[in-house]
Amino acid sequence: MDAGVHMGLPRDMARTMVEQTMLGAVQYGQATGLHPAVLRNDITSPGGTTAAAMYTAERGNFRTVIADAVWAAYRKSVAMGGGEAVRHPGSLS
Repeated sequence: MDAGVHMGLPRDMARTMVEQTMLGAVQYGQATGLHPAVLRNDITSPGGTTAAAMYTAERGNFRTVIADAVWAAYRKSVAMGGGEAVRHPGSLS
C-alpha cells in the first residue's frame, strides 16, 4: 500500500488494489490446488512485470526476510506459552 501511495495513488485505492490482488491470488491457488511456484511460473512472462518484481524481491533477500519473520513469530509464540522453541536451521542463537 505504501508503495502505491508513494507512486501517487490515493491510500484507499492502493489498499483496495493490494487486498484484491492478494485475495485473487489466494482464491486462484485454492481453486487450482497447484503449488504456488507452479502458479507463479504460469503467470510470469519473460521480461514482464511479475518477472521484474520477483527479480527485485529475490535481490533483496525477500524469502530470507519472510522466513526469518515467521521464525521470530514462532519463537515469540512458544515463549509466550512458556515452552521452548526448536532452533532455526542455520541460526547462531
